[in-house]
Amino acid sequence: MPWACTNISSEGVIDMDAQVQARDNGGPDFRLPTLVRSIMAENRAMLLRRWRLAKNGLLDSKLITRWFPEQKPLLDILGATEEEEQVVRMADCTTALFTVTLPPLTPGVFTLPHTASELEKANADEIFMALLVRVNGLHLSTQQAIVDFCLSHREANRMGRFGPHELRALACDPMMHTYPIAADAYFIAAATKDMTQAERTVLATVSRRARPSIR
Repeated sequence: MPWACTNISSEGVIDMDAQVQARDNGGPDFRLPTLVRSIMAENRAMLLRRWRLAKNGLLDSKLITRWFPEQKPLLDILGATEEEEQVVRMADCTTALFTVTLPPLTPGVFTLPHTASELEKANADEIFMALLVRVNGLHLSTQQAIVDFCLSHREANRMGRFGPHELRALACDPMMHTYPIAADAYFIAAATKDMTQAERTVLATVSRRARPSIR
């Protein structure tokens, strides 16, 4: 069932029963802080996208190297995952499962070429949303965002100065990628073990791997 943007009656009253139903069907839990909901939505979107690509056999080794560097083990795990419910379970934690590494130079004026593939367009959209979530977190609390998103202080200082149009240009930079920051063992455990959301959150946090190097 798709998420509803709002659950407001014609009289302008929030329908709490509809809110609960949307939450039970995988929709956002509006009792949670906005940033936490954003992180959970990002986890879900990124994992489901990779799962669908892996299950449909749409990624060969060349595409993985180009668009999903250092993610072959995760894609193998997702490709072996039969049910969407298992992927949703992997994503159901309140810590970010992916990170974004900024290129070392100031972003140029990048745009997607007219010949861009659907995969390239989807990657740019994914990176743009990830950057927006991180900038929002930085505006709320720089120190907390550094911890939440595994950012260096230098990255946090640079990222926090970007406006929406600059972030969009940055998302089209061919050097930009999202990377899993949770260890592969987290994804296996989260898909196969009966764990609470709190347990998954703790495991995802303590299993964080070293940040990828910029290529």
